[in-house]
Amino acid sequence: MQINKIEIFGYGKLSHQVFEFNQFQAILGANEAGKTTIINFIKDMLFGFTKRKATHPYAPKDKSEMGGRLHITVDDTAYIIERVEGKNGGNLKITDLNETEMPPELLKRLLGPINRETFDNLFYFGSPNLAEVGKLSKDDLETRIRQVGVIGIEQWLELKKSIEKAADELYKQRGKKPKLNKALIEYQESKEKLSEAQQSYDEYLNLNHQYQELLQKKQELKIQREHTFEQLRTVQADEQNWNNYVALDKNKKEQIELLPGFTTSDLSEFKELVNQIDFLKAKIRDLQGLIEQQQEKSLKPSAEYNLYLANQSKFDDLYLQLDTQMKNERDYENLKRDLRRQEQDLELDNEAAGGNDSLEFNDDDQTKINQLLEEKQALKTKKTFSKTPIADDKPNHTWKLLMTIGLGLVVLGFVVGGIGLFTLLLVGLVLVGFGFYLKSQPKSMVNQEQTVDYDDQINKINQQLSQIAEDHQIKNDHPETWTTVLQTSIKKRNQHRQQVESLKQDLHNDHEKIVSYLNSWSLPNLNNQTFSQSLNQINQFMLNIHEMKNKIKIQQEKRTEKLNEISDYQKQIEKIEQAQQDFLKKRNVSSFTEFDQQYQIQQVGQKRKEQIQNLQNSISSQMIERLQQYKNFDDLKQKLNKLERVDRENSESLTNISEKISSVKITIDSLAKNGTYDELRQDLAIQKTEINDLVSKWLTLKLTDEWIEKVLNLASHGRFPQVQALAQKYFNMLTNHHYVSVEYGKKIKVKTETGTKFDVKELSKGTMQQLYLALIFALTMSFSDEYPMPIIIDDGFVDFDHVRTNAAIELMKEISNTTQVIYFTSDDRIEKQVKSEDLLKLS
Repeated sequence: MQINKIEIFGYGKLSHQVFEFNQFQAILGANEAGKTTIINFIKDMLFGFTKRKATHPYAPKDKSEMGGRLHITVDDTAYIIERVEGKNGGNLKITDLNETEMPPELLKRLLGPINRETFDNLFYFGSPNLAEVGKLSKDDLETRIRQVGVIGIEQWLELKKSIEKAADELYKQRGKKPKLNKALIEYQESKEKLSEAQQSYDEYLNLNHQYQELLQKKQELKIQREHTFEQLRTVQADEQNWNNYVALDKNKKEQIELLPGFTTSDLSEFKELVNQIDFLKAKIRDLQGLIEQQQEKSLKPSAEYNLYLANQSKFDDLYLQLDTQMKNERDYENLKRDLRRQEQDLELDNEAAGGNDSLEFNDDDQTKINQLLEEKQALKTKKTFSKTPIADDKPNHTWKLLMTIGLGLVVLGFVVGGIGLFTLLLVGLVLVGFGFYLKSQPKSMVNQEQTVDYDDQINKINQQLSQIAEDHQIKNDHPETWTTVLQTSIKKRNQHRQQVESLKQDLHNDHEKIVSYLNSWSLPNLNNQTFSQSLNQINQFMLNIHEMKNKIKIQQEKRTEKLNEISDYQKQIEKIEQAQQDFLKKRNVSSFTEFDQQYQIQQVGQKRKEQIQNLQNSISSQMIERLQQYKNFDDLKQKLNKLERVDRENSESLTNISEKISSVKITIDSLAKNGTYDELRQDLAIQKTEINDLVSKWLTLKLTDEWIEKVLNLASHGRFPQVQALAQKYFNMLTNHHYVSVEYGKKIKVKTETGTKFDVKELSKGTMQQLYLALIFALTMSFSDEYPMPIIIDDGFVDFDHVRTNAAIELMKEISNTTQVIYFTSDDRIEKQVKSEDLLKLS
């Protein structure tokens, strides 16, 4: 496998970055530049995230999506491995260069047995723990090799250790505690005891022969007694069952016939039907009681509700109009308020119009009034001047005053306009003319009091004006306003009066509509209150009616529901009663009483039949055959007594022979304090058998251990010799041929070109790291044929001097011809040691 390119979506401090790799790729970067981040990114892409994003040590710093892509080549085929944060190591996607998606299982096939731990052991070289390097042995190297070559190697190795331990617990060449070692020692001791027991062997043989004969005779007596005892127990059983045998013989000819359908289960079935009917009737009674209780507690229709029922259709139609009538009532009240305001305004208009009944002037009336006012004004002016004496010696300024007033009235007439224009213009011109007249008179002329009676003429004009006011019903003492302001006020008043009359008519119409609507209801006290109160009373009346209707409806629904339940129960009762009839009909009876009588008869027969059956069950056919051999009970009793006598005799014989056996046994035991010859021979044979068993187990364990060893060697394809050779070659190159060989035993040793050998612990720190690097490269290369994973070196040469570093780089270049090597370092000397195209700098 070769990594061609990595794309980082978000991982640690790196975000949205792309790096391309060569077959030999050196990556230079200072501390914290991201070297370790890239290494862990590659591992997570290949083997999955070890933690979720929330707790992952390399969660993106910029909150971007954690993950990325690896562009790899395996056997000249390019793949893209994409993994982003998710469950079970992340969401994995594998495609080829045409973006055709591959099954996720492909990655497992590409990696083979390589997991994260194996990768770290074989393909990753960081700063090694030199104490661990010093403890490396041949077994440690073989274990690392087998971890790749055998699936479940840990269990195999654990099994191998347990087998070796079990074998050692059985036998060790120089041990004393293992079981087989102890057994061999005890066997030797038993052989010595056997030779000592040879002297008393003849006496022992005679006693033992006598002992065996007694035992045999005792055994024969025991068998004889057991046979007799068995016969005795059989006859005793026959005695106990004799009465049952006699009763069975008497009743065996009795024929008992039972009718079907009258069993206890049939009775239970009928009673169950009865219980069901009783239960349903009780339910019906409960429901009827509830209906009666509800009837007693039910709402009684009120007088209002009865009135509604008598007029339901009419009241429902009227109720639909209630909202409209309420709106009419609000409009009616608004009209009343408007009318009151209009009437108040009309009163003011009447005052401005000179009375309630004042009439408008026609054109002739206006002309006449204007003429009278002009004449009156002229007479007043003449009267004024006729009463003013003028001295000869004083200047006469009256003409100036009159002309000024006249000009002012002319101007005022043009300002006021309308009907007043003519009057003011006429009076003003008269005054101007009269002033001009006075100015033209000689100064020496003096006006004396006139004899003309102006007051009479003015009174006559006032009388005419009063007559006009009376004819037009005007109550206004200011005639000069009659033809102007008063006429305008009268017209305004007349228009206002028409509006008031129109409002009154509308109010009357609304009043009649509401009154007609209220009268349609025929409810008490509707006409003794305001329209609003009456309409609210109607609304409350209908709300009460609807509430009562709902309550009555609910009551009726509850009652109907209970009646339906009663109906269902009654149908169930009918169905069950039919089942009862079918039950009785099937058994040819007409009532339960008749069924019960027949049931009692059948029960008696059933009990009799059961008694006979019990008798038959208590006596087997073999026992019946035996009992049939006896003529009578006395014959059976005679045989029983005979067997009891024989049993007593056998018991006494056994007691006597047992005493003899005990006596002989005491003598034998006294001769066998240290064991008799036969016993010792028997013990020796037993020990020999035990030793053979232990040897067999030990050989089985040893053969199994050797078999596992061969299996593991086959599974790892014999890679250990190859690893040894490669490690020696690489170590020789790294040390500039100073060390020529590497020897493997319990501990690894190295030999110089002069033949001097050193333990690993005796090497310098740098040389020890060179040896470890050689071993890592050797392990990696030994698997490159089946699992060509890239080698990653993370600042592994920090303790190397310049010469050692150059040697390591040259070795990496050579290895990269077969397996990709990615070298991470913070040593800027690398810039002079590799090609620029093979160097990637991290900022």
